Amino acid sequence: MDSKPGKIDQILELIDINGIQRIRTVGEQINTHVYHMVFYQAVDDDLRLVYSQILKQLKFIQMRDSDAEQLLLQRDYELIKISFQKYTAKVNLTLFFSKSFTLKASHYRKYNEAFYEEILIDYGVDPRVAKNYRERFLIKDSQIKLVLEMYAKNDYVKNFLNITYPISH
Repeated sequence: MDSKPGKIDQILELIDINGIQRIRTVGEQINTHVYHMVFYQAVDDDLRLVYSQILKQLKFIQMRDSDAEQLLLQRDYELIKISFQKYTAKVNLTLFFSKSFTLKASHYRKYNEAFYEEILIDYGVDPRVAKNYRERFLIKDSQIKLVLEMYAKNDYVKNFLNITYPISH
């Protein structure tokens, strides 16, 4: 048996020793998988320092719906703005998780206001969080247009029928 550590083990050891910023090398596909493994675990464990460093480090990233929801629920508007500069990576998530799930990010070439709006609607996020997001990010005509195009592509009638509005007399 070969006593040499595997590539993933070596990279994880480098993360432990040197930190996230120093391990990036050009053209290493394995690094992308390791970054995503660490990113997903950091989001699941609510380790903002770790997942924010990874989000800032990578140009291409595959965010799960739960990752975007976490940023919204934490009202982490700085990282949401940073994610708008990122392109969606096409990472095979079956390498990390035994069960499959849908990724709204797979419909986008680049993360934008419409991506987060879909998360707000489909996951029934608290109305106050949705309002705060919209007040910050749906200001310009171009941003509103992106969201309206998203509404035009999908049928959200069921979502809107489930909304209960307080009646005031």
